[in-house]
Amino acid sequence: MDKEISVLQKQINLHVHDIERIQGFVSNLANKKGQTRDSLLRDKERSRKTMEQLKVSKQVVQAVLDGDASMKGKSGLLTTTVGALNTAFVEGSPVEILLFGQKKAASYSTSFA
Repeated sequence: MDKEISVLQKQINLHVHDIERIQGFVSNLANKKGQTRDSLLRDKERSRKTMEQLKVSKQVVQAVLDGDASMKGKSGLLTTTVGALNTAFVEGSPVEILLFGQKKAASYSTSFA
């Protein structure tokens, strides 16, 4: 009978250790989540704003490509972007030279060629 009680107590202790181990693991997970939750929310908000800016810039580019006349009366960032799109690849501009190199007799050469 003492042997059975001893075996039973050992089994109970094993279960208690398992329960304590699992509770410690879950506690550590909760602590990590609590420490990183704020930064994750900030990153999520930053990505939302980035996606909104990309959406607006795609609309501007599409309006420029379509020749949208409604963009002419607007001022601010949109017209600045439209103006930059219209003048960025003017022949001889710094952007064109950096991207395509110096133009030589109907062909372009870059430093990579």
